[in-house]
Amino acid sequence: MTLWFANPRRLLAVLLLTALFGAPHGLRAQGRSGAPYPLPDLHSIKVVDVFNLFPNVGALIYVAGPNDFGLPEGIVTSCTGTLIHPRAVLLAGHCTAPTAGGLLPFIKAYVSFSPNVLDPSTWRPVSGFAFHPSLPPCAPPEGCAFEGLAPGILDIGLVFLSEPVRDITPANLARPATLETDRAAGALMIVPGYGFLDSVPGGPHGGTPPPMSEWDGWRRIKISKLNQ
Repeated sequence: MTLWFANPRRLLAVLLLTALFGAPHGLRAQGRSGAPYPLPDLHSIKVVDVFNLFPNVGALIYVAGPNDFGLPEGIVTSCTGTLIHPRAVLLAGHCTAPTAGGLLPFIKAYVSFSPNVLDPSTWRPVSGFAFHPSLPPCAPPEGCAFEGLAPGILDIGLVFLSEPVRDITPANLARPATLETDRAAGALMIVPGYGFLDSVPGGPHGGTPPPMSEWDGWRRIKISKLNQ
């Protein structure tokens, strides 16, 4: 996921999307019985980025070809990242740490900055990976299945693209310790990212991510406070 401070213009746009597409049954105010629908919790609403408000937020995808490991062909996993340089995407280190020994021969990596990444014409080839040295090894096919992170471990990684991105402006990084300020703790954040809607504890899949075949590939946005 990616955190953005909610500047007024972007916040207004996200609130408009939430009003149009996030409320139950669109903008209807009452159910068939005449009773009003309960207002949804703003922090629980995720809306599709139909206006491409965050073009430099993309998804790293690993795509499997024919193999003897039992992996289905196609996208096998994904992670959200942010373009911070024409050839560099910042994302979680556990998304790149499994590449320490090299990708398996039948797996290719790409990044897409499309609002929906399932279109192969938007895939940009990846040329390299990096991750913070404090991360423990997590080789494929198991990947990084650790519960949380111990103190001192920085879950930070980079993906390097084969060709520079010339049609998207990289994001500006916040200054160090920005999120530790009182202003950040209470400020509204906009959180754009690609993921599943039901991969939370107690969801239909029991808290584990669903199969990638159920992923719809859309970039979604939500509003939240840092401490929530």
